[in-house]
Amino acid sequence: MAVHAQGKPIRGEKTPAHIYFVPTLLAWFPNAKIIHTFRDPRAIYISSKTKADKKYRPRYSALFRKLGVLFELYSSLQIILPWLQMIRLHHRYRKLYPNQYYLSRYEHLVCAPQDSLRDLCDFLEIDFTEPMLQQSVINSSYVPNSQIAGFDMSAIDRWREHLHPLINKWFLLWCRKRLVEFGYQP
Repeated sequence: MAVHAQGKPIRGEKTPAHIYFVPTLLAWFPNAKIIHTFRDPRAIYISSKTKADKKYRPRYSALFRKLGVLFELYSSLQIILPWLQMIRLHHRYRKLYPNQYYLSRYEHLVCAPQDSLRDLCDFLEIDFTEPMLQQSVINSSYVPNSQIAGFDMSAIDRWREHLHPLINKWFLLWCRKRLVEFGYQP
């Protein structure tokens, strides 16, 4: 990590699957802190779907048209089931590692970046600095091959414009209780 950090004082690694291995990571790195970024699963789904459509649509367009909503019902489970598992892990890690595990809600970061970053800095026991607010968005599903500056508040509810109403009901069938628990509007 030191090599990849290029001399930066704080080092991190952001592989999403590492959330499944928090006990092992903390055993290996006892002073580490885990930051778990969490987002509305419907927004995750639409972002993933948009990226996949751009990448695979030309090859599978006839299949997508034929299966339509049925395919979406099936493919959305690839977001729903892991998201529900993340909640179980969140509750477990919060109890087991209260000083080393932190849940960062994407929506809070985007809507109130200064407050969110101050809370995160408090958790990390580092000083907050204004340059932390100067961010570039990289790898957005909605910004073709470029970067935009700052936190994109439209990203929070963009899924509402693109999610089929039946698929939203499907998400609610699986996730309503947990969406409400985390403050997401059903």
